[in-house]
Amino acid sequence: MNFANPSAARASTRLATIAVALALALGGCVVSRPSPQQLSAIKSIGLVEAIDHRLNRQTVALLVFGNEHTSADLTAWHLDQMVDDAVRQDLTGRYTVVDIPADVGALHKPISPGERFIGDIKQQYKDRVAAALPASRQPTDAILLVMSQTAEGVGGTNQSAPGFTIFSHVGRAVAMVTLDCVLLDGKTLEPIGYARAVGPDGPVTEALPADLTHDRIEDYTPAEMERLHVVFTRLTEQAIANGLKSLALSPN
Repeated sequence: MNFANPSAARASTRLATIAVALALALGGCVVSRPSPQQLSAIKSIGLVEAIDHRLNRQTVALLVFGNEHTSADLTAWHLDQMVDDAVRQDLTGRYTVVDIPADVGALHKPISPGERFIGDIKQQYKDRVAAALPASRQPTDAILLVMSQTAEGVGGTNQSAPGFTIFSHVGRAVAMVTLDCVLLDGKTLEPIGYARAVGPDGPVTEALPADLTHDRIEDYTPAEMERLHVVFTRLTEQAIANGLKSLALSPN
């Protein structure tokens, strides 16, 4: 592509670099699948959601002083139900899916597994889920915890993108969803599987048109927010499908 303006060429190159770095930052996340024996024993799954109900707007400028982050409440989007619908869409017919009410406060802070899903990381998940579950709940063979996660080092920068984010650079924006899927034994609560809900080439994203690229959340009209709702619903379905496939719970 030819640019009459050299600064435009540099901006386009920088955007391409960010896209590649974003894929590298999130695409190589650890996946720990349950064993075939563990999977064969699962007939029912209790679903627990720990979703941050906020939309984040992350802007990375050419200079660090231009970086900006804003957020807005997304309660009206019913993100828990969005996740619930996406999980049931993939698992119904293979498993009995049961909603389990939980103390989301006990699960609020994301746990990053780093490079390996072992030892202390597993214990943290077990302890938090045990604290969050009600004393009396419907027994299930497994528990699937779906929680918001924060992508660190987005686009090769020192910026992060939590949960549901619009991330932009040089006037172009992508919508992105970052979720973790953790599978636990329904009786012992021992974690038996983990997957970051991303695609084979990186994060689940969708480029936004110029009329959906505003600097601040409050600049979006109700009609534009509804359009974003449709986009993020689609991304959530894709992210969940990828996460469940990584856990070998879904062949899709």
